[in-house]
Amino acid sequence: MLPPAVAYIFAFDEYMKGYEKRKDVSESSKKTLRNHRQLVLRFLGENNLREILVDEFTPDVMEDYRAWCKGSGYKDSYFTRSARSFGAVTKFAKKKKWISENPLDDYKIGHERIERPEYLDSIQLKRWRSHQFAHPTAQKVADLFVLYARTGFHYQDLIHIIRNPSDYLITGIDGKQWIVKPRQKTKIEAKVPIDQFPEVKSIVSKYGGWEKVPTFSNAKMNDWLKLCAAEVNLKLVPAQRIYPELSVKHGRTSFCDYCLNELGLSRESILTMMGRISAAELDRYVRSDERAVIAAFKISAALAS
Repeated sequence: MLPPAVAYIFAFDEYMKGYEKRKDVSESSKKTLRNHRQLVLRFLGENNLREILVDEFTPDVMEDYRAWCKGSGYKDSYFTRSARSFGAVTKFAKKKKWISENPLDDYKIGHERIERPEYLDSIQLKRWRSHQFAHPTAQKVADLFVLYARTGFHYQDLIHIIRNPSDYLITGIDGKQWIVKPRQKTKIEAKVPIDQFPEVKSIVSKYGGWEKVPTFSNAKMNDWLKLCAAEVNLKLVPAQRIYPELSVKHGRTSFCDYCLNELGLSRESILTMMGRISAAELDRYVRSDERAVIAAFKISAALAS
């Protein structure tokens, strides 16, 4: 008996229903899948493929999608991640016996090409901190970004810390203050010795304590950060300017760049502070450059003296 004709979008929706119910999947991963659904809907709609069946979602369609992503301005990394979701749907459909063969079984998505991270180096962050922003909201957003850039936390994790600091602030084995916070996405503890980052204490003291640090939604924060970057860049020559598409995630890249390339910390130390396990994961956030070499030689000379 032949399997029933099932539309690809129907299969996607059924796959997503099960995914949404999984307790072992983070909310951010579920949100990513929802975004991928919206993306495939756009692609299919713009290419008159809304009624395409699961078994018609072939490698040729995937290559058309790759070209569409490129033409729409999406990075290769976004194609790779969304294509994996699309492939999971056809695999799911075969498991449900809606198709006899997975049309994407032999399709090779390829490795995700990780773009070189954008960040604020310590000189840029110093200019950022010394700038007096014209609008009070811009100033608060700029201050909050400094906390992201000197703790390395994801958006929601830092919000949790600000709202419930006593749950995460501890005295470390060195007698100094640390933040120990399980990452919302993976539950792996991030351990940050905040006494080593005086900018953190400066911002927290400015507002009179962690609980009084202003917070904003992720979307509002990202919108204002672009306005903040534009304001700072008005006074800078091109070579000094801050990345104009600045967002909360660039706090993490700025943190990693500072730790690796300016402080000369090991990747293992940075992984501990970021709440991550694999050194390869850091490639999304930082690349070593000549500053790391200089920092390493300074540390070596200090140890030898």
